[in-house]
Amino acid sequence: MKDISAGTYRFPVKVENLDQVKPIRIQIQNPEKLELRISNLISKTLSISIRVEGEPAIGYQTSGLSWDVTTVTVTGVENKVQDVTSIMGTMDISDATGSMAKDVVLDPRDINGDSVTGVTLSPEFSPG
Repeated sequence: MKDISAGTYRFPVKVENLDQVKPIRIQIQNPEKLELRISNLISKTLSISIRVEGEPAIGYQTSGLSWDVTTVTVTGVENKVQDVTSIMGTMDISDATGSMAKDVVLDPRDINGDSVTGVTLSPEFSPG
């Protein structure tokens, strides 16, 4: 299969009746063909958008928000990766009292803002 490119392939199913298994007779074969879809594995790099939710504790304000990583590489089958148009994360700073570091879950999204599954993001991300 090393010389097969992306696409849809149909292969006939071959049913054999072994001589030592008698008296079996094949009456119907279903399915007659198997379909195999092969997709290219691709990657692309996108910027991360972080939405900050909540307010810090009384007497504190937000300043100097920074992230260790500002882009991620999206990898997967071609049609899934092409669907990803943005990478979103949410960081809750409710009642924060000073510097903080939190893990942020990143969500690959399509043009409508819906999550796209079946892709991987790298590198792993955490705020700085």
